[in-house]
Amino acid sequence: MNTTNTGDLPPQVLEWLFKVVNSTYHNPRKTFQDVSETLIGNRFLRPRTRVFTETDGKSSLLLCLYGKVPAAIAVPVHVWVPPEYPIVAPFVLVDLESLGENRLQVSNVLNSNGKVSLRGLKYWEPETSRIATLLQELVYLAQQDALIRPLDTSQEAPILPSRPPSRPPRPSRPNTTTIPVSSSESSRVTSPVATPPLPPKPINRPFSSSSRKSTRPALVSPTLMTPPPAPAAPQPDLIDNFEMQAANPYHERALQKLRDLLEQLAREDARVVHETLETRTQAISVSRDRFQSLYKQEDASVQTLKSSVLTTTQVLSSEIQALDTEIDKAQRYIQEYGPETKIDDMIVPESPVALQLYGLVASDHALTDCIQALGRLFHDEAIDLDVFIKKTRSMARKQFQVRVHIMKVMEHT
Repeated sequence: MNTTNTGDLPPQVLEWLFKVVNSTYHNPRKTFQDVSETLIGNRFLRPRTRVFTETDGKSSLLLCLYGKVPAAIAVPVHVWVPPEYPIVAPFVLVDLESLGENRLQVSNVLNSNGKVSLRGLKYWEPETSRIATLLQELVYLAQQDALIRPLDTSQEAPILPSRPPSRPPRPSRPNTTTIPVSSSESSRVTSPVATPPLPPKPINRPFSSSSRKSTRPALVSPTLMTPPPAPAAPQPDLIDNFEMQAANPYHERALQKLRDLLEQLAREDARVVHETLETRTQAISVSRDRFQSLYKQEDASVQTLKSSVLTTTQVLSSEIQALDTEIDKAQRYIQEYGPETKIDDMIVPESPVALQLYGLVASDHALTDCIQALGRLFHDEAIDLDVFIKKTRSMARKQFQVRVHIMKVMEHT
């Protein structure tokens, strides 16, 4: 994290700004750095705290950077820093109270309420965007495209002719700013007879009435031209009236503590960022090695499957060729030795005795399988003991008879 060089700002302003951002803002470090950088790079701006009212009527005390942007017609602006900065972008507004004889030049970047729509606000990025960048864009916009323009002089026709050719200087008496000017005093100012010994004599009702009529525009004009009193802002005075003088030990200690704190925060941020980068680098390295291992395993599996498919294809091809060869031999045999022999004729025995013997042997094997199946059913408790004994004895008797018959057939053959 790069710390901002705050050496160009008075220590009083730095202390005040540091207290404001620490008590109000969610990210005081980022806010302090960006505001300090903006004040150093834009000397026409001054900081102060002021109540900001949102569109929904909610009011809050926010840090405001105000001043006049240098241009052909200086543009008075307010840059409001929200408490959620830098997550939420600042609000850039034209100061309508300080326009004087000028009016807004409504366009696609400035609406009738004085809100300025900058490109930096539209594409605001909390991690990279800064107030100083917005001010650079605002200055360029104000110098290229006029954001305000003078009032149309044709609309002031009833007032302008009544103004005197030159505004009279303010009276040197101190009570003229608080005591209302009477008609007689106005007549003394505008009357050609202004010798000190004779001011009361020209005062009379007819002359006072005529002088009131002649001087009414002069009274109205200063009133219209006088801007409303601005609220007290000690912070701009600190910047404007700051002079190099003997170092105040308290200010020097406070400024040194502030610098030490900023350096400590910068070191902590650098350490956290370094540790985070090392952790992420190790995680990425482990993930990469794991991916390489998985890739090698999958590649080996694919290669094995590919070789297996090739081997199977070769075996199938050779077997198909062997089958084709056997089919060709069978077809040649049929052509040479006549039609094929039926399988049933080869299985049928030559004599009835042999056929009877085949049937007896098959019955003997079938009875043996049945007795074994009854034993498994009994062990699985699928049948009772009585059923098992009864069925087993019956099949054993039949098997005994079959075997006796087999022995008799064997003796006669």
